[in-house]
Amino acid sequence: PSVIVVPPGKGAPVESFVLPGNVTTYTDSPIYARTSGYLTRWYFDIGARVKKGALLCEISTPEVDQQLAQAQADLGTAEANANNAHIQADRYSSLVQSNAVSRQDTDTFVNQATATAAAVRSSQANVKRLEELQSFEKVYAPFDGVVTARNIDTGQLIDAGAAKELFHLQAIQTLRVYANLPQIYSSNVKRGEKIGLTFQEHAGKTYEGTLVRTSDAIDPSSRTLLVEVDVDNRSGELLPGSLAEVHFKTPTPAETF
Repeated sequence: PSVIVVPPGKGAPVESFVLPGNVTTYTDSPIYARTSGYLTRWYFDIGARVKKGALLCEISTPEVDQQLAQAQADLGTAEANANNAHIQADRYSSLVQSNAVSRQDTDTFVNQATATAAAVRSSQANVKRLEELQSFEKVYAPFDGVVTARNIDTGQLIDAGAAKELFHLQAIQTLRVYANLPQIYSSNVKRGEKIGLTFQEHAGKTYEGTLVRTSDAIDPSSRTLLVEVDVDNRSGELLPGSLAEVHFKTPTPAETF
């Protein structure tokens, strides 16, 4: 019989293999309200790209506004009382030197001045607290990103806390791609290594990512190493939540040994 003879040769020094990767955002944050009231206006809908500090919505909180006005009035009263007590304490402290007033009365006015000064600080803290609550009437974006969900509308009652999400904001300028690398290859990948990424929706195009970190531990259930590859997405072509094909290159076992 006829046979074809091929001389033996050394295999390729580098082996390539492809693993599935989960694409996630670099920062993913639900936005909640810190004060209760009625929504008066919202400014961004889903798909809107916002900058850090952009005003997302406004909440009307008349109760907080009135509490703040009352606290400011109480602070004015406390400051007036403290000023009067301070004047009386200074007057008695000077008169006691000539025995024109008793030491007991002097001590009383000095203690009263100290107490009213403490009352001023307490009122100032209360005003500051209510000013902080009032500032939460306006909800701002905590980072540059895209609005992926809006769960409120004008006139809706807003409750403070994590009971209901107002917006969902994701930073997509850089995406994280997570893949599970088999244990046999775990010692061959290095931080800073360039990794190729392909996507079915972008056929024929390869994106370059950088391996930035690993879990530094093998998962005992799957015997794999979790790796993170970051890819630049300032163009906005890639979508978080999609499936990527992660192309690894590693020395063959023959070369390794």
